[in-house]
Order: sequence, then C-alpha cells, then structure tokens
Amino acid sequence: MPAMTGFCGWLAMLALFACAVGCEHEPAPAGQHQAQAPQAAHDVFVLMIEGGEPIRNPTDDQIRRQLSSRATESDEPTFAILAREEMTYVQVALEADAGFVLEYQEGELARHFQSDRRDLRLEEVIEAFIAYRDGTVDWSRYGSWSRLELLNDP
Repeated sequence: MPAMTGFCGWLAMLALFACAVGCEHEPAPAGQHQAQAPQAAHDVFVLMIEGGEPIRNPTDDQIRRQLSSRATESDEPTFAILAREEMTYVQVALEADAGFVLEYQEGELARHFQSDRRDLRLEEVIEAFIAYRDGTVDWSRYGSWSRLELLNDP
C-alpha cells in the first residue's frame, strides 16, 4: 500500500479539524514512539473519516463503530484521522481486504512516521486510535516505524 500522501483529502480533513476545534494549539514535543498524554482536560481530539462528520472527543464506542463501519462498507480505501492538533495525529487507510497501515505525526512534517507492517488488523487499528486518544499508545506494539519524507519536508 503506498504512503498516505493524498494531500487533497488529507488537507481537507485537517481543515475540518481546525473548524471542529475552533482554536489553535502550539505543537507539543512527544517521545520517540510514545504518544504524549493529553496535557489538560481542555485538549480536544477530533475523529475525521472521509465522507463523515467530524466527531469531537470520540468515545471508545464511537471510534470502534466509525472505523469498523467504514472499513467494511466501502470498496474504495477510506482515510481516518484522530487529531489532537492540526499537525499532531494518527491516521490509517481503511482497506479491509489489504490490511491496514498506520501513520502518525508529531507536530511537523519532519516527524511523520509510518508503520512498516502492512498487515495490521482492524482491531489493532481501533486499539491504537483509542490508546492514542488516551495518551497511552506504545507505537512499538504495531511494528517498526520509518520516518516519511513528505512534501515541504526540509
């Protein structure tokens, strides 16, 4: 599966995030392959799935339902993003018959990583999204990771 760099859809989803959150956060540094826990109760996470409405601070059930339904409903790959900030998020291409590939970014394009595993199961993706939202994700559970060189990456 190619890297998820379909920037038109990606940028549109980030614009939805900015509208859903309604404020701008300063990017916060996070540890290598360990998500930073939410800093305060006012942190907002937004779940965005291509073709759907953004969901602010999604529950476990909303994450599970949205990812499961989109992965099984469509013949075309669908993107899902759970964002804490405009440039800090986890994302996946939902393509049930080909396995899933996770990516995450920590505040800037230069800190964008992709799992080397191409065979993640839907349940692992759901687990990763929930753990990311809770600030407890351990990226090493999902294989090794490679930094991606994206457009405008110095």
